[in-house]
Amino acid sequence: MKLVLDGVFNHCGRGFWAFHHLAENGEASPYRDWFHVNRWPVNPYPSDGKDCGYDCWWAVPDLPKFNHANEGVRSHLLQVGRHWLERGIDGWRLDVPAEVPADFWVDFRQVVREVNPDAWIVGEVWGDARPWLSGEHFDGVMNYRLGWSSISWSAGDRLRQGYRNKEYPLIPLSGEELLEIWATTADWYRPEVNRAQMNLLDSHDVPRALHSLHGDVPALKLALLLIFLQPGAPCIYYGTEAGLAGGPQTEHSSGPEPGCREAFPWEADWPHDLRNFIASLSKLRRNVPAFRHGDLHWTSLGADGLHAVGAGVRVWINRSRDKSLSLPGDLSELIFQLGNADLERGSMGGQSAVVVKALDET
Repeated sequence: MKLVLDGVFNHCGRGFWAFHHLAENGEASPYRDWFHVNRWPVNPYPSDGKDCGYDCWWAVPDLPKFNHANEGVRSHLLQVGRHWLERGIDGWRLDVPAEVPADFWVDFRQVVREVNPDAWIVGEVWGDARPWLSGEHFDGVMNYRLGWSSISWSAGDRLRQGYRNKEYPLIPLSGEELLEIWATTADWYRPEVNRAQMNLLDSHDVPRALHSLHGDVPALKLALLLIFLQPGAPCIYYGTEAGLAGGPQTEHSSGPEPGCREAFPWEADWPHDLRNFIASLSKLRRNVPAFRHGDLHWTSLGADGLHAVGAGVRVWINRSRDKSLSLPGDLSELIFQLGNADLERGSMGGQSAVVVKALDET
């Protein structure tokens, strides 16, 4: 098991010791320049419509923003990065890193590499992350583009589209459109970056995949399969294995609100138990190097099919709910099957997939 910590280096809570000292001692505090104070005294608990007196994340007084131009702030935050690495963590997931001066992350990366050259540094960047992945800042980012595109294709004509976020657009996609998004995203980065991406369908910041899929578990399984077939690290949001389906409380929303952050059903019956299925995807990925290395070549088949060819392996996926997909008649050893397929008759049912060993062409 590897342990990656979620690091918030842009802001802190108003109970953080340095800010607490500032709030109590005002301009006499040695930490007065650790934050962006606009007026004295600061008011960490302002009434509605009143100013707190300092810069904070998304204007939330609970979350004062650090002043990264202050050497004390930089030194403290870099020490935090070093501290946990020296105690054995395997990497950092960095919250809102684009809101922190880029030169700080150059120093942060140097500290991380000094302690553990193999530690994983992944940033929360939702879209085009090329400025952050040239080798100076992060190893990879949260690959939301892979997530929303995989959900959008797997849903077919039953995609819930009320959520509004230009960085996570839930829009129906054809096979050609899906593969164009994948190809564009992969072409942005070097192969080693693609292998270091954090591939996720959903998170605490967007509706759960099962919500976007209108509760369609077979479609969720297809979407999960898609991210396990890509280079990078598949990431499963807690509760996916239990069939949780939280999303926006209103049909048209720009945020997930509390719905996607619901409590895990520790003592309640799970809506669906996907543990064995997810374990089977993990086993499939471990056993087929082409899935980990990004060696698959994808094509679209008709309105609802996908086909991929890689070193020693072939994949067929059918998202249709009511139409079968024809398979070649010369398929060899079956490696993985989702849904219904009959290799002898050359047919695969709706919302199904097969992975087979490729025939030796020599």
